[in-house]
Amino acid sequence: MQSDLRMQLQIARTTQFGDTMKTALYGLIALAGLAAFAPEGAGIALGVVAVTAAACGILGGGAAHDDISALRDDMAEATGGSSYGRLAKARNLAVLKALSAVLLSASALAILATLILL
Repeated sequence: MQSDLRMQLQIARTTQFGDTMKTALYGLIALAGLAAFAPEGAGIALGVVAVTAAACGILGGGAAHDDISALRDDMAEATGGSSYGRLAKARNLAVLKALSAVLLSASALAILATLILL
């Protein structure tokens, strides 16, 4: 793969990951606010939407992380040997992927707990 194309793909997937996380987090924040003041019958609908938002964030973010990792591994030797390349290859993207999934899941579970307890 040409270096320019690989870099364009990496920038695009990194941007998509950020957009996915922002959308999921803002959606969960809005749902948390709604859950606190939801009328009696809205709990199931809000719970389903919270689980859906978390699942979209986890799956979309995970796919973006997998692509970013693959593109990082395909880095040309000249770029991989540079200071940037060594730093990029040293980052533990698996931990970031797992941490994102755990935090989104915890947010959805907190919303569900709020809906159940209120």
